[in-house]
Amino acid sequence: MTIFERVKKEADKQGLSLQDVASKAGFGINSIYGWKKKDPSISRVIKVAEVLGVSVDYLLNGLGMTGMMDIHTGQTRRLTKDEVDKLHQENTNQKDGLSVDEAVDNLRSYQGKLVSDDQKDVLKDLIKGYLDRKSK
Repeated sequence: MTIFERVKKEADKQGLSLQDVASKAGFGINSIYGWKKKDPSISRVIKVAEVLGVSVDYLLNGLGMTGMMDIHTGQTRRLTKDEVDKLHQENTNQKDGLSVDEAVDNLRSYQGKLVSDDQKDVLKDLIKGYLDRKSK
């Protein structure tokens, strides 16, 4: 299943058209239809994932959390938009966040090409050097 097909499936489940999803994400109303032929940028996938309340991982490859298990009943239920917003807020307000090494180590590809370990080391050095210069 493609990214486009997963977005369409999730939108349909929620009673939304692709134009609705695009509008809520701040895109042109027919832009998601272009994903049939060309993969979207990761920033656009993130915005659509937020609108639909699903994980980016799910939209990209069909994996990841699209709901939450209730520990009392063992049933999985769909997260509400407010719950997704709260989780997003909690995760973006962490005091520590990711270190440069953690952030770059999580980088897997750029423009469809895998990023090698050597390239990651160069990126870490560049970012650390830049941040060190900015903090002086």
